[in-house]
Amino acid sequence: MASSLIREEFHNFLKTREEAKDRYYTIMRVCRKGCRWSEAKRAVEAKEGVRIADKKITQLLENLVDVSFLADENDMYRPSDVIMEKVFQ
Repeated sequence: MASSLIREEFHNFLKTREEAKDRYYTIMRVCRKGCRWSEAKRAVEAKEGVRIADKKITQLLENLVDVSFLADENDMYRPSDVIMEKVFQ
């Protein structure tokens, strides 16, 4: 039940961010157990095969923090709810 609600909320979040949809999914997968900014950047760049501007990665992470999908704890990005770890496997 809770996991389907999280999936629905994430889908709603992405409705206005279609151009960055894959990037958001990549970040949530790599950060599902906690990640640093550099790990998120490497994951997105590896998936796309291109260099991504630092500012863009920061913006993507901040957007996820602002809507509480991720929490920024001492330079580590973690899901704000433990259920998200399973949702983004």
